[in-house]
Amino acid sequence: MKLKKYWRALFVLFLLNALAIFIYNDVFKISICPKIGCIENFTNYYSPIIKAIEIQLILFGIWTVIDRIVLTEKQIESLSQVNSFNGYIQHRKEFFDLTSRCEEGQYKILGGELLYQKLFSNNTPRHFTTIPTSPDESPISILGLVNEFNEIIDSLNKIGKETQGFNHFKNKEICEALSNYNVLRCQLGVKESDDVQVIGKNALYMGAFSYLPLCPSESIHRTANFLNGLVKFCCYDLKEYQLKDFNYSLSTGESAYYHLVVDESFSNPADLGCYEEGEKAFINGVSISDCPYHQTSIEFKVWHEGWKAASSQINEK
Repeated sequence: MKLKKYWRALFVLFLLNALAIFIYNDVFKISICPKIGCIENFTNYYSPIIKAIEIQLILFGIWTVIDRIVLTEKQIESLSQVNSFNGYIQHRKEFFDLTSRCEEGQYKILGGELLYQKLFSNNTPRHFTTIPTSPDESPISILGLVNEFNEIIDSLNKIGKETQGFNHFKNKEICEALSNYNVLRCQLGVKESDDVQVIGKNALYMGAFSYLPLCPSESIHRTANFLNGLVKFCCYDLKEYQLKDFNYSLSTGESAYYHLVVDESFSNPADLGCYEEGEKAFINGVSISDCPYHQTSIEFKVWHEGWKAASSQINEK
């Protein structure tokens, strides 16, 4: 296409110069001499035309060089845009592959798109970078998320140490710690479909974040894995991005923890369905150790309450 454009330009110049020579001959009544001795006279007669052609050829050469430079720049820009677009698509794909790998059971990352926009707010199909927009300690930065997680772990470890592994603790303290954890979960776009709601007076300590993970120790562990994945994805390998370990497990304080997520007196456990199942199980001679629910589930706790309630009623009689 470019060569055709150049040939067209040369053809137009040829026609214009031919027309100029014709007019020049007609105006000055010049007759072309076929003899060799007339060449000197020819150059004298046509020197204005010859100089004009020389200037045209020089300008044509300059134009072709500039045109090629412009074309090369456009090709580079176009290639850069294609590479940027492909890189942007691949970067997003790897990010969402990471989020899907971190999902497990009830632990889902439903806010991956929003999280990507927070961490890489300047990324577009025309321009992208693997470095997060805010590498500092702001809430939307990876360092801010890591620091917030470490503060939560510090507070939980402190409570675990003071209470000999959560064997006894004040509801307010654990509510505040887990409420902060819920804020972090929201920032990460994490949703756990088996979350349970805090009711009763404990809800006053939770604010807007009145839902707790059913198995908090497992949830915290998975969030740590997710954050570690984000750190590696964002190309950071510094000590300031290292996550602290949760040195205690809330499972040892399981019974006290469940008082936070249901009514403390179990005044209406039948609302959860499996309370009646526990009663019937005792009546039918099913052992309490044969509970069909997982021991970390709220159903397990309520089923046991039903079984024990039926047992106590029989014993009283």
